[in-house]
Amino acid sequence: MAGIGGLLDSLRADVSLGTRPAAGQEGDEETYITVVWDALCRHRHLETILSQLLDRSVPGACPDHERALRHKDAGNSFFKAGLYEDATKEYEECLHWLDARAWPVQAAQAYSNRALCWLRRGQATAAEEDAGQALILDPANAKAAFRRSSARMALEDWPGALVDALAAQASAPGPAVEAAVARCRAAVGGVDQLASGGAPACAERAAGPDTDGSLRQAAPRPVPSQPAVGGRQAQDPRLGRELVATRQVSRGECVLREAPVAWVLGRAASQERCARCGTLLGHPPRRAFHPCLACPLALFCSPACRTGHPFHQAGGRECGRAWSRLLPANSLLALRLVLSQRGLPAPQASALAGLACGTHLFSAEERLVAAATACLAALCWAGPERVSLRAEDEAPLLGLATAVFRASGQVRLNAFGLHPPWNSGRDSAYAQAVYPTASLANHACRPSISVYFDGLTLCMNAVAATSAGTPLWHCYGASAAAMSRPQRRAILEGTYGFRCACRDCVNGSEEEDAELTGLLCPFTPGCTGSVLPPTRLPARLTSAWEVPAGSGMCSRCRRDGTDPAHRTRLERAVGALAGVARQVEALELHMAGLAERGAWTHPEVDEAVQSLREGLQVHWRCLPRRSLASVPLLKYLARFHLARGECGDGTAAVLCTLSTLRARFPRESSEGAAATAEAAAALEAVRVATGAGPTSPALRRHAYLEGTGLGGRAAEALLHELEDARGLPDATSELAVWFGEGGAGALLDHIRALVGLSPHAQATRRAGDFV
Repeated sequence: MAGIGGLLDSLRADVSLGTRPAAGQEGDEETYITVVWDALCRHRHLETILSQLLDRSVPGACPDHERALRHKDAGNSFFKAGLYEDATKEYEECLHWLDARAWPVQAAQAYSNRALCWLRRGQATAAEEDAGQALILDPANAKAAFRRSSARMALEDWPGALVDALAAQASAPGPAVEAAVARCRAAVGGVDQLASGGAPACAERAAGPDTDGSLRQAAPRPVPSQPAVGGRQAQDPRLGRELVATRQVSRGECVLREAPVAWVLGRAASQERCARCGTLLGHPPRRAFHPCLACPLALFCSPACRTGHPFHQAGGRECGRAWSRLLPANSLLALRLVLSQRGLPAPQASALAGLACGTHLFSAEERLVAAATACLAALCWAGPERVSLRAEDEAPLLGLATAVFRASGQVRLNAFGLHPPWNSGRDSAYAQAVYPTASLANHACRPSISVYFDGLTLCMNAVAATSAGTPLWHCYGASAAAMSRPQRRAILEGTYGFRCACRDCVNGSEEEDAELTGLLCPFTPGCTGSVLPPTRLPARLTSAWEVPAGSGMCSRCRRDGTDPAHRTRLERAVGALAGVARQVEALELHMAGLAERGAWTHPEVDEAVQSLREGLQVHWRCLPRRSLASVPLLKYLARFHLARGECGDGTAAVLCTLSTLRARFPRESSEGAAATAEAAAALEAVRVATGAGPTSPALRRHAYLEGTGLGGRAAEALLHELEDARGLPDATSELAVWFGEGGAGALLDHIRALVGLSPHAQATRRAGDFV
């Protein structure tokens, strides 16, 4: 990476950064990329950098035979000790670092050993798959044949089990193999001709992804035969094309399912998710991963995904070469987007070419980086055998670099971030992907559709009934319920280059913005107005994002915070909130080290609870009721209370979180649905732990509830609402509208883990189980 950084430093001196080009200056793209290409070709270290990017012996990107053998030996030791789960992980690491093409026998042994671990752990489907992979690599492996026979017997695939048992008998006869053959013969009714007539179809069935249904994703909702959405030119020329309903759609209806034309996993996710379908690897009850046969750079959830990846193939252009990890993910996605267009039918290729391009939105620095990495991506894709800067070879490579540079602008405007359903923050995306049809949907701060992902497939649900011909609006992340109008417009202008003119932005006011991201009036005792200070507020004080400066005037009493008589009070409130933000940041850093340290001690939990309570007191004294800044503190507090077995206090903190979210988000929103599910799961956790629901009057009078105004009848009504729903079923239906059935299930699993809900929950828990 240092070599690429030095290359960029040199280009900054050789290429005039200039200013942003105007929108639509495509010719400027070609001129600029040519200038960068010429400067790049003159760089004295270009060949050295390219050789490093294309080298198949860079540590971490290439197989490591000695490391693989160490993991295999460790796996054998764990297996002998009866630690089958640990042995499974060691055999996985062995496969991860082993070049199965160069060492097929050793790879077959690792697969066979992992199959035996699965058998001992009672997971026959995974054992059958691993033993099958061992036999593909080494058909003479008698142990693998016997273990696949055992797995198929557990699955009651008797004909297939008999074929494998006979194969094992022919290679390595023994009492166990003879017993298996006899058992299989008896089960299939003595059909001896199988021994000479070949394997039945079921014995050689393909092991596709998720043969045991362990992905835990619901079956896709059938899309109606009549398309529900289509594209057209918007009436407002500023909007370009738009997505519209082509017929009447009802709330919760899935109006679009679309596979990506190109995608790329984030750097961290590349070692956690399947490179082909995005499945989270190792997620219970998901079985283990299948690495690339020739390098450790790509992991897959099944052999089918491994053979079906369109770009990463064993020995291919990305395999074992560091460039696919060192170049920015946006540049890699842009390259894949260009390459994907070449094999598409004409209509789809035309739709991709028509995607809006945002190269004019790049800053001068971003423009140089995008152009330079586009050139490097083109050279790396060409490969060492084709990387030649002779005049006759330069034109096609320059053409590819120009296409990748333009595609990087399309990625800027049209790429979707794929998030887990329980975290939709900007930094939580594990992949980026391009969906041409979905990209037609324009932005509104209050959307009419929700977007979620079934694997890599994008799904759109209507969150409200919509008539034919009505535009469908998607929120680009700047939600009117979570951000003030200046925040939304700043994000949208900086990222997408337009000034939002939706109803909420046009009709909004500073008073509404102050209620969302401002401070409670510190000027007049008892005043319930809100104030946006005349200076910017850093992120995490009153909002997750930076808050632009306001007028400093209270929305109720109209006193001015710029007045020296009032400025001190405003600064004192901001200082108190900054202290709380520092405390929470320190607590999060402490929690981040939990995995290495183990469970928290009781004094640490007591200290954390006291710190959170003090922070909440500051928030309730300094922030309006609709502020969301207190939500992270309340969630942490609930987890710590439950960790100490204080179910009443923990539930009260969750209900307080819910009341805060309900004040901001309607129930018919993704945030409202998730909050309801979390509160319902917390009540269910209390029922499991104590055998009774939290209905005591003392809980309804709890200080947390009173402190946010959720007292008396409001608290009682909320409790009854959640208890009548009996926990999660009602929440599931609401969540399915926003996250799909599979996403709702994953979100509920996450919430159950968050509140410590399990079939074997105890009244007293270790702190580490929750925090």
